[in-house]
Amino acid sequence: MPLLKLFNTGNGAMLGIWKMTEAPSIDKRLHDEARRKYRSASRVREYVCVRLLLRTMLGEDVEIEHQPDGEPFLVSDRRKLSISHTRGYCAVLVGNADCGVDIEQMSQRINKIASHFLRPDEHATTTLQRLYVWCAKETIYKLCPADHLTLEQMRIALPKRIPSPIHTDLNAQDILTDSLLLSHTISFRGEHLPRGEAFRISGWATDDFVITWCCRKGA
Repeated sequence: MPLLKLFNTGNGAMLGIWKMTEAPSIDKRLHDEARRKYRSASRVREYVCVRLLLRTMLGEDVEIEHQPDGEPFLVSDRRKLSISHTRGYCAVLVGNADCGVDIEQMSQRINKIASHFLRPDEHATTTLQRLYVWCAKETIYKLCPADHLTLEQMRIALPKRIPSPIHTDLNAQDILTDSLLLSHTISFRGEHLPRGEAFRISGWATDDFVITWCCRKGA
């Protein structure tokens, strides 16, 4: 079952997560379209899976375009869109206002680059904490693409208590129930320092990945 979860973020936006397990050729039209754009098999898979996920979320095939700053949107109704990939998964967030999502593989590798993205005033000593900070900064960057923020220009304040990752068999169809996700969802503050703007970022983690998302008010 490639669709892992559809999740209403509670502010009119919808988050979808797709497990990229099926061959991209399951939809020949999308596969051929992707092959015309990309040579890499992984990029072809991502392209196809994102559009299959959007088809499932919205009930129809949609066309994606990009603003000059690279921000994607839906051609049909101009709704905002944010897309992220990691090993084996893709995530899409759709809303009426600016939005951002990032999904990252649960991996110890984040510790090797922690000094490059953590500020001195950001407390993140564990792998999970560091992944949340990284994802949150990627989320803010996507939320404000025209600002071309550096990692130092974003500050993340994690909550004191972070639930352990959800331990599940991600091959099951119904593992990520709303009640399970809500009990593991965290909310925290992210700051766009040059503008003095703060965002409420949400996220949760499984054994396989960490995901964070944020929508501006009105989404």
